[in-house]
Amino acid sequence: MRQLEDYDAMLVYNDKDWDEVKVVFRMLVERGLRPWVDKHHLRPGLDFQNELERVIEHIRTACVLVGASGTGPWQRAEIRAVLSEFARRRLPVIPVLLPSCPQAPQLPLFLRMFGWVRFADTLNDAEALDRLRFGITGNEVPPIATAAYANAARRAAAARHVADLLRRSAEARGAKRKPRV
Repeated sequence: MRQLEDYDAMLVYNDKDWDEVKVVFRMLVERGLRPWVDKHHLRPGLDFQNELERVIEHIRTACVLVGASGTGPWQRAEIRAVLSEFARRRLPVIPVLLPSCPQAPQLPLFLRMFGWVRFADTLNDAEALDRLRFGITGNEVPPIATAAYANAARRAAAARHVADLLRRSAEARGAKRKPRV
C-alpha cells in the first residue's frame, strides 16, 4: 500500500460527474502522475471520513473537478477542507472545469480566487492536460511537447477513424454478398 505522500494530487469531484472524472484520472496516470481518488483508494469497511481527513492533511495538491452537475454536498465539504489546508500549509488547489461544465460555473466563493484549468470541448485536450500537470507538479511542459502530443493524438484519432471506415466498408460488402449454395 502506498504512503499518502506518494500521491501527486487528490481529485475532489461530484459523484454525478464520475464518467468524466475517471477519464481525467486515467489520463493523469498515463502521463506518469499518481492521482488519489476515493473510488480507487478508499478501502471498503473503514471510516471513510477519517480516511479523507488523513488524505487531505497529507496530499500535495488538490484538483477540484466541476462538471455539468456542479458541486455536490460531499464535494463542498471536501472543498472547505482543502481550502483550510491551503490557508494552513499553502496546499495548491486547482479548479478543473470539465467539458460538461457550463461556461460560467457557480464555483464556491473562495475557490474562485485560484487559477483554473478548463477542458474546452473534449477531455482529449492536450493543452488543458499539460496545464493541469504543471499545476500538480510545478514542472512546466515545453510547448513543443504539447504540440507533439497533440499531433500524435490527432494522428491516432485519424488512424482509428480510417480503421473504422474500413471495417464498416468490409461489413457492408459482406452483407451484400449472398452465400453460395
